[in-house]
Amino acid sequence: MSPGTHPEIETWIKSYTGKLNSVDFLTAHCTVGMWLAMCHLIAPKLVVVRGCVLREHVYEPRNFEIWYRKFDGDRSRVEFFLNRLVVADVIRCGDAPEDDRALRDIAQTLALGWEAALTREFTEERFHVAAFESDDGPIVSFKQISTSQQLEPDQLSAQPEGFLVDDVAAPVVGEEVEDQ
Repeated sequence: MSPGTHPEIETWIKSYTGKLNSVDFLTAHCTVGMWLAMCHLIAPKLVVVRGCVLREHVYEPRNFEIWYRKFDGDRSRVEFFLNRLVVADVIRCGDAPEDDRALRDIAQTLALGWEAALTREFTEERFHVAAFESDDGPIVSFKQISTSQQLEPDQLSAQPEGFLVDDVAAPVVGEEVEDQ
């Protein structure tokens, strides 16, 4: 989706004379803090914990240990679960078709940014980075894959088989969770 076709940006552009675009829109509406936060969302800092590559933003030691135990140390499941981002959970928007298209476009862009960050930082590793649809809207996540594992093109933008995000309820940090 071209940013200039989203109603909010299109209306703003039409309210001015001259040639404006989506960057002008951001210049008029975003502070340096907003730009910085967006950059770090698109190109996250990454950490490695027990062999799991995680976005630094989602790593919290106690929460990691809960999910590491819950998934019996399965690195792929831990990574894919903890790194997931439900785009509509972090972006306020309506239910208009343009908003749905924008969320999908944002999810795809995040996936590209995350893939670039992973590739740049972990040159010897391979990752499955996916933006996929769910009942909650687009979700973006990633996990490591073995260097011998081949993914078909249709698998590159899909939720991994056998991993249903909706099947697992996330505990609140600080909430007591039973050991299995």
